[in-house]
Amino acid sequence: MALIKCPECGKEVSDKASSCPNCGYPISNIKIQERNVGTANSNIVDEENMRFVERPLCSFIFLLFFWPVGMYTMWKYKHFSSTARIIITILIIFLLLIYIIGNMR
Repeated sequence: MALIKCPECGKEVSDKASSCPNCGYPISNIKIQERNVGTANSNIVDEENMRFVERPLCSFIFLLFFWPVGMYTMWKYKHFSSTARIIITILIIFLLLIYIIGNMR
């Protein structure tokens, strides 16, 4: 059990309480806000601590110069939205088919 400050009146209240006994402010609102802030911070990516292969720029470079590795890193590390990944994949497959069909003549 921990004591937290009520944002309404500033008195210390148990984190297990449903509302502040002094002013009646609902403590459950504080818990929900803290949980939302925690999940928002966990989605932030620190690019400095990432390996080079995990960075979005690396996927882009590999897509340009060595597309099989670029496709792999793009899908594994999910650098782009799923729609962008699908479009890029379809485009690369389309270009590959054009290349194969063009060499058959």
